[in-house]
Formats: sequence, C-alpha cells, structure tokens
Amino acid sequence: AAAAAATERAHHEPLGEDGDGLYSKATKGCFDVIANASDLVLDAVAAAPAPAAGAPFALADFGTADGGTSMPLMGRAISAIRERLGDDTEVLVQYEDQPFNEWKSLFNYTQGTQRLPGVPVYTEEHSNVFVTASGTSFYEQCYPTASVQVGMSFTAMHWLSKLPCDLQATLHSTQAEPDEKAKFMAQSQQDWRSILKRRSAELALGGRFVFVNFCESTEGYYLGNTDRGANMYSTFAELWRELVDDGTITEAEFAACTFPNHYKTMAETLAPFEEADGTFEGLRVVSCEERVVRCPYLDEYLAAKERGEAQDSATHARDFVPTMRTWSNSTFANALDATRPAEERAAIVDRMFGMYEARVAANPEEYHMDYVHCYLVVERV
Repeated sequence: AAAAAATERAHHEPLGEDGDGLYSKATKGCFDVIANASDLVLDAVAAAPAPAAGAPFALADFGTADGGTSMPLMGRAISAIRERLGDDTEVLVQYEDQPFNEWKSLFNYTQGTQRLPGVPVYTEEHSNVFVTASGTSFYEQCYPTASVQVGMSFTAMHWLSKLPCDLQATLHSTQAEPDEKAKFMAQSQQDWRSILKRRSAELALGGRFVFVNFCESTEGYYLGNTDRGANMYSTFAELWRELVDDGTITEAEFAACTFPNHYKTMAETLAPFEEADGTFEGLRVVSCEERVVRCPYLDEYLAAKERGEAQDSATHARDFVPTMRTWSNSTFANALDATRPAEERAAIVDRMFGMYEARVAANPEEYHMDYVHCYLVVERV
C-alpha cells in the first residue's frame, strides 16, 4: 500500500484550474531561463537538416506546462527557420506534457485568445505555422521516428517516473542522506537513459535537442540554493516540520512530502555518453555547461531599493511566493492523508505557504529562487 501511494505521488500536478495560465503568470524566472538558452536553440536551428521536400520544419517542446514561457523563443526560432529556408517554409510546433496538463491555457496563449504582457503571439506574426499537442509522457516516444529537426525541454525532465523512497528527515534529494540519495540517483539515471533513447528516435539525422535541466552544480548550488540567502528546500522542510510540531500534520505526512524529482550533477548528465565512448543511442554531445539565472523577484526588489523605490516587503512576499508554489503545491497537498477533506488539505497547504510569505516579508533580502541548470545540447548522428 505504501509503495502504491508513493507511485501515485510521483508526478507533478499544475496549480489552478485549466485555463488559468498560472504557471507563466507566476513563474517569471522561467522566461529568463529560456531566454538564456536562446543561443543554443538558435544554433540548433541553424545546424539542423532541412526537412524533406513537402515536409515541415518540426520543433518540439517537452514538458511545456502552459506554453507561455517558451513563446518568445519559439517566435525567434520560427524567424530563424524562415530566414534560412525561406518564408514559405511550413513550421510545425509540437508541445508535449502530461494528459492533465494546463492545455487550455497553452492553446489560448498560442492562438492569442489569452495574452501575457509583453509576449508576442508567434501564430499572429507568422503564417503557415501549425501547433499541435501530445499528452504522451516524455518517458515514451512522443513523435514519429526521425521527424523532429529541433527538440527542447526547459525545467521539466528532473521529474522522475516513480518515487524511489520517502525521505525521512527532509523533502528533496539534494538534502537526503547518502543511502536515500543513492536511490534517487539510480532512478534518475534509469529515467535519463530512457529519455535520451526516446528523443534519439524522434530526431532526424543531424537534428539537435537542447536540454535545460535543473542540476546540482560543481559548487553545490541548486534551485533556491546559491551563494546568497536562505536555502529554499531547507525553508520548506522547516515550515513543514513546524506543522508537525504544532500537531497540524503527522510524522507520516511529513515523510510523505518527498519531491519526486532529482537534480543531476554534470557527471550524472554525461554518464551515459562517457560510458559509451562519446555517443549514446545515436546521440553525441555538442556542448554541456552549467548556468545560473538569478531570481528576478529578489533582483528587482534589490534594484528598486537601490533606486530608493523599494516595494513594500509584504507586497514583495505576495508576488514572490507563488513562483515557488506553481510547481510544488501538489507535492505538499498529496502528502496529506487522503482521509482529510479536500478543503482541509488545501487550507493546510495555504497555511504553510502563508508562513513562507511571512518569513519573506520579515526579511525580503534573504529569500530567493535562483535557478541552477545544466544546459546540454546533443545531436543525432
């Protein structure tokens, strides 16, 4: 029963109702992360083979959420394709995510029926662009063999296909005990090899894939833990523990709150290739590097303070905390005993994030969600 429950918790569920578009509205930093990968994606567009006569140039975005954060780059990629191959080149934009993804917002954003401030709608700027979506898991082959010229994935493939174990003293594998972390590493390696195999099948010969995955850097940095401020996952664990201590949740519910994901080191990322003399499943590494993107909420707060225009700390906290909640809410909610009414579970999670908000309001310069990623480019050979 425990294993079955853990399996049920081994996925991410979007926050809000389908059509709310909360991910792109609240996850400002992901726009910056994707912009930081634009050089790699545009290089991939330039290097990828032209499609066969009569076939479209196919782009594929995996783990896209509501699609809003990648729209600016997708528009640039389409422009680059047209500059290279001609204005009449048809372009196929394929989005992949889970069946219960926020698909309504993706279609609204890409068709311009719902808009994000300052984000151009590429289907309005370019004709002969065809948008499709797949609810097939990226652990499986999602598109026909050799059909994709350029694939990409931003901040998605750290989620595991199953939860290796519950962590007893913390919430995330970056802070796990060595024996626990080894289980997450093993599951992550199994999943990573499966992902690479499926993407290799989909890529056309000479096609490229740009992976932008959360990582644990050579300095020991990872999401919400860099050279400044409080550690995000430590703060989550402290607040969740406070709810145990005051009797709101049980010890079992604390342990059940384990994030079903893992941030690979660069060595873990490259292991399949290095074990196979440089290629794995027909993929070779073009480049691999770590990059840090600073939390825009903290940076904007600090810049405004420098100008003498600092935002009220309570308002800053209300703006900042949702960027951590869009992707983590379901992990906390699903950790709570299923016998609790849904309203009670929601209220407990609301309280925990309210406690986080209070900490930020009391000390706004201490809290951030800096992004730490491994940027890997591979080519189908």
